[in-house]
Amino acid sequence: MPPMNFIAYAIFALAALLLQGCASESGGAGAPAARKIGAILPLKNPAAIDALDGMKLAAEIRNAAIAPELRFEILEADSDTGARGHLKIISDMSARGARVFCAGFDGEILKSHKIMSGMGGAFFNFMMIYPPATLEGKNSTRMFFNSAQECQMLAAKANAVKGGGKVFAVLSEDSPMGKSAGDFMAFSISEADRKVFRDYFSKGEGDFNVFAAQILHHSPRAIFCIGAGGEFAALEAALARAGYGGLLLRNRGFLKSPARGAGIAVAARFESRPKTGAGRAFCENFKKKYGREPSVFAAWGFDGANALMDAFEKTGGDPAKMRAQFTSVKKRGVLGELSFDSSADCTAELELVQ
Repeated sequence: MPPMNFIAYAIFALAALLLQGCASESGGAGAPAARKIGAILPLKNPAAIDALDGMKLAAEIRNAAIAPELRFEILEADSDTGARGHLKIISDMSARGARVFCAGFDGEILKSHKIMSGMGGAFFNFMMIYPPATLEGKNSTRMFFNSAQECQMLAAKANAVKGGGKVFAVLSEDSPMGKSAGDFMAFSISEADRKVFRDYFSKGEGDFNVFAAQILHHSPRAIFCIGAGGEFAALEAALARAGYGGLLLRNRGFLKSPARGAGIAVAARFESRPKTGAGRAFCENFKKKYGREPSVFAAWGFDGANALMDAFEKTGGDPAKMRAQFTSVKKRGVLGELSFDSSADCTAELELVQ
């Protein structure tokens, strides 16, 4: 049987999610069916593996404290399949009883973000740094790094430096995420007497010598690098060779550990300070279960899954009621405090590190 085309998948996924009272999987003979949360993540990415394991740990701890008929199950699938594959994943998980999903990261999920945002019978936590992640539909929240928050922090750092020139440069990844976040970065530093240069790099770029030579002719006061993170070391080295002595700032990206070097990078307080309280207990439980230290992405998965399970319990798993659980509220977890605005978008406890 030939594969269904993109439109057919879209129709099938939307129809499945709009059905109410759809049959879900049984937990086996005599076992109650679990409440399902789908995790759609790029499973070749170590950061995504950490996020998924954090979600599974949260469900395991929750299930140990509740009745068997109320248990949660994390369904998993690889998001690195393109938009058509995402719709099939969602329709398959919907047939298994899932209506709540955790979807990431930017490079994979942006391919179908608009379609997901229009699915009225589903609710999503978008693990994306893309600035308008939750604005295109009323069926989502974001519990992840927020590039708008990061850009505001980086702009404030540059603005706080006294003296220097009026030239700033924004170098961003040549992708929808990078361009959108780079646009917000340029907006955050723009003033009437400033000149902002924009340039772009391909993911995986390792040679920034031409950029460094050209931008240094303009004596920039600060250079911002916005992207997934793998290119920062090469940029830093090229600028050092060219003799740049100004500010070099970058967003958090998807590296398992925040970038360290002469530049300044965004990091979560969870990963830049000693662990205490809930954060320490989480790290101990994660290491005991998986045999490794958790990254901040594991913490995002853990806190995100807990918040989704809380919302599920308060709404009976009704996607139409889930958004209200993430609007204009504050939640605490192993990451500290997450503050949600009226669009269900969160900001976290972040700081700048060097």
